[in-house]
Amino acid sequence: MAGKYYRPAPRRVIRPHGERESALHAETALQAARQVACMLVAEQWPALAAVEPTVTPWHGSAPSPRLMAQLGLAEPMAAAQPMQLPAYTFTFMAESRSPEGYPVAQVARVTVDSQQRVLKATVTK
Repeated sequence: MAGKYYRPAPRRVIRPHGERESALHAETALQAARQVACMLVAEQWPALAAVEPTVTPWHGSAPSPRLMAQLGLAEPMAAAQPMQLPAYTFTFMAESRSPEGYPVAQVARVTVDSQQRVLKATVTK
């Protein structure tokens, strides 16, 4: 198995320091999303808690019209529509040594949307 997958409960919302429900500016949303990702990583994978993550904008994807036609589906599925809210993928990378002395990379990726909801979190070992 290449990695361990963690899927939080649906609509899990972590609000750092009591953030308001109102829309946040893009920079503030990014900072809040980073804080949520860091809190989750510290909770789930303490070895990666001190790592500064790299950030990548994430956009949902949908099947192409050609693929939909091949599958025999005329209308795009609602669940497969691209996300309208901006989301970010935070990648935490650390390297340690195995008992035999070989380097072992550990990578955790956490995708958080602009409403501070964790969409997906994965880790490799």
